Amino acid sequence: MIFLRFTRYFLFFALAPITLKASDTLFIAADYQAGSNNVLQVFKASVYISNLTFYREGKIIGEKSTPRLLHLVDGKQMLHVIPSRADAFSFTLGIDSSIQVKGALSGALDPVHGFYWTWQSGYIHSKIEAKLQDAEGMEKEIIWHIGGYQTPYNSIRSSLLNIQPGNANLILNLDALFNSEFVSKNPTVMSPGKAACSISDLIIKQFSIQQ
Repeated sequence: MIFLRFTRYFLFFALAPITLKASDTLFIAADYQAGSNNVLQVFKASVYISNLTFYREGKIIGEKSTPRLLHLVDGKQMLHVIPSRADAFSFTLGIDSSIQVKGALSGALDPVHGFYWTWQSGYIHSKIEAKLQDAEGMEKEIIWHIGGYQTPYNSIRSSLLNIQPGNANLILNLDALFNSEFVSKNPTVMSPGKAACSISDLIIKQFSIQQ
């Protein structure tokens, strides 16, 4: 069990000229302040990242499509080697449908990791499990297993971010997620659908580059 307390909670990945990796430090304190009087216990925050693509003046100078499963609460993570001349970076939250239609696979996509539903539903790409306690001591369990790759509930999302020369941080800010309306209205989402797509929209918007 991990208790986190911040005004804002960030998961850092260092984006250096040679590699994209996690920051050496994931800032962890005694507990987490989610909103004015809420305490959040985070048990799991894992995502699939794929289709890493690096650009220079609009042209692709490096790419890697292989999906990676990242357990963000575990701290430092190595993601990929990148070209030093990159001025922009894009990635996909989730796994391409061309891969998912093949069914259960091996490696990072092995069902043993607990992220594969069925051949029809495909893979969970974001798994967030937590418990929220309000000022009165009432607890609410949050279970988000987000996935789905078929129309009309395709939850796969992509992001394109600019980077400057030198080191940078790719940041996933979970604070906005835990304080969103979906915590109260949709505390449990474990199948493809409208709610899963909305949560995917929230997650992808919380990735940003800081330098």
